Formats: sequence, C-alpha cells, structure tokens
Amino acid sequence: QEMNKLKNVIDQFSNSIQGCLSHERLINEIFERKQIERELLRSKEVEKQFFANMSHEIRTPLNGMLGMMNLMLKTPLRPEQEEYIADMKLSSKNLLAILNDILDYSKIREGKIDIECINFNLLDNLRSVYNTARAKGQEKQLKVHLSIDIDIPDFVKGDPVRLNQILFNLVSNALKFT
Repeated sequence: QEMNKLKNVIDQFSNSIQGCLSHERLINEIFERKQIERELLRSKEVEKQFFANMSHEIRTPLNGMLGMMNLMLKTPLRPEQEEYIADMKLSSKNLLAILNDILDYSKIREGKIDIECINFNLLDNLRSVYNTARAKGQEKQLKVHLSIDIDIPDFVKGDPVRLNQILFNLVSNALKFT
C-alpha cells in the first residue's frame, strides 16, 4: 500500500512536470509568433516605403517627359509629328495612371482600384493604340491596319486608360506571337 501511495505521488509529480513543460512550450510558441508578427509588420513598413520611393522616382521623369511633349506641341511640327507626340503623350498619361494604380498599394491590397466612367474620344484612343502597334509591327516587319466602322461613335463613356490597357495588351500579344 505504501508503494501505491509512492507511485501515486510520483505519477502526480510526473504529470505536474509535463504540465509545466507544456506550459513552457506554449509560452515559447506564443513568443515566437509575436516575434514573427513584429517582423511581418516591419516588413510591411519597408515594403510601403519602397513603393513610396519607387513612386517618386518613376513619376518624376515621366512628368518631365509629359512636360517636354507639351513644349514640343507648341513648336512648329509637321502633322505627322504632332500625331506621334500626341500619341506619346496619351501613352505617357496612360502609363502614369497605371503606375498610380500600381503604386497606390493600399487600394490594391483592398481590391479598390477605381474604374472611371467619363466621356472620352474613342477614335483618339484607337488611333493611339494603332500608331503604337504600327511602330511595333514595323520592327517585326508586320503590317498593322486600323479599320473603324462608320457607326462607331466618336465619344463614348467609360474608362479610357483601362480600355487602352486592354486593347494595347491584345494588340501587343497579337504582334508578339505573329
């Protein structure tokens, strides 16, 4: 009977030690998770700062290019040159809008990129995509044609930047894989 009491005391002591060890493991695990959480928060801050810096470094020269295009359009140019610069300007504005979406990190994370619904000249957008595609096509010795149905209205309502993105991606892929 003394042996049973001793065995019970030893079992209780063993269970108590195992409980303490489990508790210690739990505390260590919580500590490790808190450390990982702090590192993740630091990483997010570094990433946020990177995007802010990149935004400034890319927007600055792009805005400079837009300014130079505006100045060029005020000089005497042949109609063909005016058209090319106008296309460059539209493409640059589209790039700036896309860049703003990419760099507006919080909107992307939340899935809240705004889609515009404004009146815009569809023919100007189509011609801009065409002129850019034509230049790319010439590099690959491909002819690019633009045919616009006469029933297509000059002005439509929508997001001209997104439309240009879509059309340019479609045409670029067609040229790339032709």
